[in-house]
Amino acid sequence: MSNNTISSGVDHRQSDCDESQTESTPDDQDQLPHQDPDRLQEVYEQVGTIAATATYFDISAMTARTWLIRHDIFDPDTDGLEMSAQQLQELDPEDVGLPPRGER
Repeated sequence: MSNNTISSGVDHRQSDCDESQTESTPDDQDQLPHQDPDRLQEVYEQVGTIAATATYFDISAMTARTWLIRHDIFDPDTDGLEMSAQQLQELDPEDVGLPPRGER
C-alpha cells in the first residue's frame, strides 16, 4: 500500500512541475533580444533607423522592420512619409529621368 502512495506522490509532483512549466510561455524563456518590445523600442529610438536597429541586433533589416511593426513601434503607413513626400514634391521630372514638364 505504501508503494502506491509513493508512486502517487511522485506522479503528483511531476504534474505540479508540468503545471508550473505551462504557466511560463516558451516566448518568455527563449525570447531573443530583438523580440523584446521594450528593448527594441529603446534601441530604435536611440539609433533612429530600421537599418541601424538591425545592425545593433545583428539581424536583417526586414527582421527588424517586422518586429518593429509587430510591437507597434514603427507604422509603415505613416512613419517616415513626411520627408519622402516633401522630397518628391521638390523633384523635377529630369531628376528621375523623365522629360521636362510640358515635353513628351
